[in-house]
Amino acid sequence: MTSDTVFRELHVYRGHQPSPTGFIMGHEFVGTVVQAGDQVKSVSLGDTVVAPFTVSCMNCFYCTHGASSRCTNSLLFGCEALDGGQAEYVRVPHADGTVVKAPAELAAAPKGKGGGDDKDEDEDGNEDGNEEDGRRRALVLMADIFPTGFFGAKNAFGLLREQGQPAGEAVVVVVGCGPVGLCAIVSALERGPRRLFAVDSVPSRLERARALGAEPLNFLGEGGVEAVLRTVRAATDGRGADAVIEVVGLSPALRTAFDLVRPFGVISSIGVHNAEVG
Repeated sequence: MTSDTVFRELHVYRGHQPSPTGFIMGHEFVGTVVQAGDQVKSVSLGDTVVAPFTVSCMNCFYCTHGASSRCTNSLLFGCEALDGGQAEYVRVPHADGTVVKAPAELAAAPKGKGGGDDKDEDEDGNEDGNEEDGRRRALVLMADIFPTGFFGAKNAFGLLREQGQPAGEAVVVVVGCGPVGLCAIVSALERGPRRLFAVDSVPSRLERARALGAEPLNFLGEGGVEAVLRTVRAATDGRGADAVIEVVGLSPALRTAFDLVRPFGVISSIGVHNAEVG
């Protein structure tokens, strides 16, 4: 079993968010099927599968209309209602509508690798587990992190296209350079915008965004947020960004997105907001 750790879990772990006890965390995970009920048809024993953070029944109104994220029978992995993937085993209800079988070429390491004591090294020469572990860590991104960033970019460029603006002419800003934000940057750059700015305050994240091909802007740097706004406006003849992809989930970030975008521009907000935006 391979699972990730999301901010909500850190909030619970650190006591910042009230929560009941007695359940196993782990919203998204990759694992191997070791037992399957009689009605499960989409996967078999031994398959490597990717599970998103919620269960989908595939029978309700929303599931049958392609909006399974609003499934009326949904449950969230890693909470008091359903244990998550930070364990040796996990139970997956409605498996046919929930898990996705990993392609064979990604599910396991090539023959002769990925087992025993074989080790990979990262760019600094540190041992980083075997190749199969590395592939599973990459597959975990497909449970939520990468698809969310991909959708944020797809949504932004799709709406610009409806306005008749080619991707190659667009100036785009991604607000937030965490894992989802970096995936949004990768997905946006695949569409070839004229310029893409990445906004954050963490130097290491901004450097990663730069390495991917974005132009980093530190909103805690000299001039603060106003300097970020001036830079984007200078790149657009004073209009503002054609599209802003907001990936933070905090009110100040969404307010900044409104300040950055041009009139009739696009804001694609994929951050999870729990407070009013003043």
